Amino acid sequence: MELPEKNIKEVEGKRMIRQRLVALTGALILTALSIAGCKSINKEAGASAATESVENKATETASEEEPEVGMGNPWVEITEEEANKNCPRLFKAPEGAKAQEWQKCEALGDPEKGTQPMIQLSFELDDLNFTARAQYGAAEDADISGIYTEWTVGPEDTTLANWGGGHMSGKTYRAINDSGYIDLITWYDVEIGIKYSLSTASEDLDGFDIQAVAEQMYSEENEPNTGEEDGEDTSKKQITEEEALSAIRNYCYANNADLKEIEEKGEYPVYWEIESNDGKEIVVLFRSYTGAEIRYHIDAVSGDTYVTEFVPGVTSEEERTDESFNIR
Repeated sequence: MELPEKNIKEVEGKRMIRQRLVALTGALILTALSIAGCKSINKEAGASAATESVENKATETASEEEPEVGMGNPWVEITEEEANKNCPRLFKAPEGAKAQEWQKCEALGDPEKGTQPMIQLSFELDDLNFTARAQYGAAEDADISGIYTEWTVGPEDTTLANWGGGHMSGKTYRAINDSGYIDLITWYDVEIGIKYSLSTASEDLDGFDIQAVAEQMYSEENEPNTGEEDGEDTSKKQITEEEALSAIRNYCYANNADLKEIEEKGEYPVYWEIESNDGKEIVVLFRSYTGAEIRYHIDAVSGDTYVTEFVPGVTSEEERTDESFNIR
């Protein structure tokens, strides 16, 4: 039986309404799922970014004095001969040391301030792995070890028997934690301004003496005024103006812990300059932040140095002080 035309139109209209409702409902469901998905993705992205931020902050804190290595390793492998050219009075590997590797990091140096590249020697001795570092021109209080931890013991003062004629002061440190032990010794050559460090880590270092290893690393051959070079006694080798200037700057840093900070702030004029050089004597002028003019009179061959001081408005003329030392 055929339906009247009016009924047919009503049925068709209801069918079309149902189709639209189904389509609308589906669209709403897809939209809701899409929104939920975006929120989930954004949440995960936010968590990832937050984690990355914390990790970056931790990395920045732990490596405050180390160069950024994101664009590549700043340490380059060098030979022992190249290492000695970058740092006078450098250590040597102790007898019996294995897996020796010499490296240099230019990024940790600052030529404008007389700080040379960092030199590093890694080696294995008696089943322990060691890292030794040296930096010519570093300040006495500089931390060149690359270790960032809380020390359980130290710093404790010590004096090295083989270095500096038995008068070179150093400090020892020990950290004990869940991972085991970390031992560190640092020492400083006040004559020419070199900072040294030696460290090792192990599950158990009870009874171990890291200073004994540091003593073995002294090298008489690496003394800047001993041995022969090209058949010439290097103790007779003329000191250059650059060497004299660098030695005096480092000597001043070592004797005044606040000097480098004062210089960097630039609030007071501080500078060093070669005032004269007649081939026998080099005179380095240090203009102190106090206004004093201090002159270091250096024997260009022996390195023996005496000091004179003139304070404008206080002293009438330049006067010799009781201070004397050898820059070699």
